[in-house]
Amino acid sequence: MIAQKIAERENAEKDAVKAELAELAKSKGFEMADLFGNAPKAAKERKPVAPKYRNPADGSQTWTGRGRKPKWVTEALDAGGNMDDFLIRD
Repeated sequence: MIAQKIAERENAEKDAVKAELAELAKSKGFEMADLFGNAPKAAKERKPVAPKYRNPADGSQTWTGRGRKPKWVTEALDAGGNMDDFLIRD
C-alpha cells in the first residue's frame, strides 16, 4: 500500500515536470516532439542465434558458443576433447 502511494506520487511529479517542460518549450517556440522525438526508443529486438556446437553423445544438446559453457562441453574438454569435435557442420 505504501509502495503504491509512493509510485503514484512519483508519477504525479513526473507529469508535473513534463507539463513544465512542455510549457517552457512552447514559450520558446518548440514542441516537445521537436526536442525529444515522438516516442521513446524501443529496445532492439534480439534475434535467436543458431547453435554452433552439438553434443555428439546426445544430438538434442546444442550450444550457440555464447555465454557460459554447458556442462557437457566442459566435461568433454576436461576428458581431452577439442571444440572442433562439437562443431555443427552444414
